[in-house]
Amino acid sequence: MVDFSNSVVRIVVDQDDVELIRNRSRRIEARLAGDRATVISATVVREVPAASNELPSMALSVSGGGSIALDPNESKKPQSFKKNFLFDVELTGTTLTRVGERAFVRFDHIPETMAMKWYRNIRRVLIKRFDF
Repeated sequence: MVDFSNSVVRIVVDQDDVELIRNRSRRIEARLAGDRATVISATVVREVPAASNELPSMALSVSGGGSIALDPNESKKPQSFKKNFLFDVELTGTTLTRVGERAFVRFDHIPETMAMKWYRNIRRVLIKRFDF
């Protein structure tokens, strides 16, 4: 039996963007694939505290129509090439009608200066380059 009144979607967030989701989000909106015209207010209700290569659905992978590349060396269980964080986002005021329906989630972040954006991006490149 499925409880459709609890409308929660699981999203995958790249390691580079997790800090923005955790600390700089001021509004979250979602749209269901079956009704992209309707904007649904949403909130983060859960976060998996560690990065993982596990995908909650193959629909998120490139082979399933998503944007996440799979690890070509993993043959037993499909896994993403890069580590990602998983968040559960609750959709407010709506009831899901299908199990596994795709949702598009948009995070509106607190505005920041160009200097802060440059600093964050340069820091990201340096961390990747030197593996701090």
